[in-house]
Amino acid sequence: MSIAGQHHDSSIQPQIFLSRKRSNNPVNFINGNLSHLENYIQDLLHLIYLYQQQPCLPAGKIEAEIDIIDLDFVVDDLLKVLASMRV
Repeated sequence: MSIAGQHHDSSIQPQIFLSRKRSNNPVNFINGNLSHLENYIQDLLHLIYLYQQQPCLPAGKIEAEIDIIDLDFVVDDLLKVLASMRV
């Protein structure tokens, strides 16, 4: 291996270490997911508010909101994020 190749390989090692260190840091992991959780919870609370606002609220408005927030994705990802935060 040439000297240039050795230098290239050695410069990658610290980057790999730092990347692993960040991904193994639970505080950073949780902090990185808080904004997603906050958005999901706000979307779900807004949907609940729409249901409570009027018992006769047109179904189209509810369905539109479900499509806007992509309810299936929000529920699925919310559960995955919470599960991944458990120690």
